[in-house]
Amino acid sequence: MRSMTVALLALSVPSGCSFFDSNLVSACEKVLKERLVSRSGYRRVEISQLSDKVMTREEYGDYLNKTENDANARTLYMRLFDEIKPTIFSLIITYDAPNTYGTLIRGMAACDYFDNEGDASTAAYYSVEVDGKSSSDWSLDRVKELIK
Repeated sequence: MRSMTVALLALSVPSGCSFFDSNLVSACEKVLKERLVSRSGYRRVEISQLSDKVMTREEYGDYLNKTENDANARTLYMRLFDEIKPTIFSLIITYDAPNTYGTLIRGMAACDYFDNEGDASTAAYYSVEVDGKSSSDWSLDRVKELIK
């Protein structure tokens, strides 16, 4: 009986929302929705898990050079490399959302999350990148566009 109740609940959950979404999916969708003209019109079509890539020492060094401004911190993180499991989790969200004219348009967004311990369960909206930009990077770009 209990499994029947869970199945019925799962069927009644609106598209784009699920009780069973991982933190990574929830975080990615939150960031994606912030960028849409009409958040309420968002409908998830599909989530495709691309990869969970454990980084090599060289890849981790390149990542740190792009994301960490403090050279001392980069050196410390590199010393810890053999004790951690730096991983990039990637997925693709296919979705429908209305454009400025109200017409539903199908879109795709790439979402990436980095974690030093290889654990995607700690993903949050402020720590994922959608289409190569974090939520704060995207917001800053929007402000720059407005003040031009």
